[in-house]
Amino acid sequence: MNYSKGFNMKPSVYYTKVYWMRIESMLKAIKLSESLINDAVINGKAQHRSAPKQIEYWARIGKIADENPDLPLGFIKGILIGIEESKAGDVSDYQFG
Repeated sequence: MNYSKGFNMKPSVYYTKVYWMRIESMLKAIKLSESLINDAVINGKAQHRSAPKQIEYWARIGKIADENPDLPLGFIKGILIGIEESKAGDVSDYQFG
């Protein structure tokens, strides 16, 4: 696999692959270990994500968990699902009582 997408860059000695990822509308090279990339490929396939999208997902979940150490992972995932449902217009008024 060619992770550099046409750019002529060589990975460092300590890393075997370079992934190019879009970060804030900018293309940046990120050096990642081969084991992390392989895990992202496997987990990404299971969740219908590309390896870069899987890594972005892990980073997003990890950042939220780091900023909110008291929240369980399932709760964080539920919040993210709720946000996406709201963006898609899948909302209804809450009925109290």
